[in-house]
Amino acid sequence: MDDRTFRQDALPRPAWLGLRLSLFYAGYFGMTGVFLPFWPVWLAGRGLDAWTISAAIALGMAARVALAPVIARAADRSGRRRRIMIVSAALALAGQASFFAIDGAPAILAVSLLTGAALSAIMPLGDAVAMRHVGAGHVAYGPVRLWGSIAFVATSLLTGAMIAAFGSETVLGLVVASTALILAACLLMPAGDGGGTGRSRGGGWRTFLRRDVLIVLPAAGLIQASHAVYYGFGSLNWQHEGLGDVAIGTLWALGVVAEIILFALAAGLLRRLAPLRLLHIAALLATLRWLLMAGTSALPLLALGQALHAVSFGVTHLAVLHWLHARIPAHLAGTGQAIYNAFGNGIMLTLATLAAGPLYASLGGYAYGAMAVLSTAGGLLLLGIGHQAREREPATRPAGRATGG
Repeated sequence: MDDRTFRQDALPRPAWLGLRLSLFYAGYFGMTGVFLPFWPVWLAGRGLDAWTISAAIALGMAARVALAPVIARAADRSGRRRRIMIVSAALALAGQASFFAIDGAPAILAVSLLTGAALSAIMPLGDAVAMRHVGAGHVAYGPVRLWGSIAFVATSLLTGAMIAAFGSETVLGLVVASTALILAACLLMPAGDGGGTGRSRGGGWRTFLRRDVLIVLPAAGLIQASHAVYYGFGSLNWQHEGLGDVAIGTLWALGVVAEIILFALAAGLLRRLAPLRLLHIAALLATLRWLLMAGTSALPLLALGQALHAVSFGVTHLAVLHWLHARIPAHLAGTGQAIYNAFGNGIMLTLATLAAGPLYASLGGYAYGAMAVLSTAGGLLLLGIGHQAREREPATRPAGRATGG
């Protein structure tokens, strides 16, 4: 049976759909904008050394990578994605709040593991719900997802200002508050998201052993992993090249602004180009980005490289989400998104980050050349999908028919 037959069942359009999805992305990435840059600051303020801080962060990441596909598969089988998102968010909130009451490295490490597990499947399941409505023509993905990028910037700036005024303990309060917003957003997510019992519909894990899936997901993972030097050592490298704090902050902001613009224009882009073609373009321009940024302090080149963040990250993300939506049955959508996250933002990015340290120590800014190798490898891997398969790739017309919020 053609996988696309699973998508023909009618799906009513919930009221205020665009607003509800926008709040979900704003809530999740708002929390990320506090946690990602500043959680190590809070851990250091609690007296943890560098090794323990790394272990706490790594445990949370490992829990997300290992458990997200399992939890998402359970949600897909039960057809209760929203309910599992709500329970997960409530557990994450309880875990974050418990940091107020605990102290010492063992307790912090244990709660970090549990909180990472609770957060693991929320985003993949949210993407699965959103893409279900994208496919039904109810909403376009880009205009709701861009609020996540806006919230990330806003909460990052707010947290930096709060730390400067009140100290590092502020971080925990903001993490708890933003996790509470995730729970509220999950409560507002639309129900009836098209999950169903995998027992009756077939496929299961075997779906993810198909040749095209085994090519596209690792290829996208390689492109996402090529950001490792940028995420881990971009600011340090620019400082070494003599750039000031204002210039560095502006360059980071430029990358996020480019990403926001991309998401705003995504529906038109997806009407013109199929996801696999977009993924090829993302691999090519990611390679160009890292070659431009290798060993240079010239602001025009760095600015162009940062503008390409819209492609290296944003287009890759859009392309994979829409490709999975077209190729993976609706009752496996959450599992597919979770496996993609485990590849792109989990295993491959973690391994590339581990390699980025020695590479940067040896090569400085020229370590971006190794990242160009990764993105090129992703593009070459995509060549393993034959011409006929690309021609049969389903169109993404439903995203273009979206009616907005």
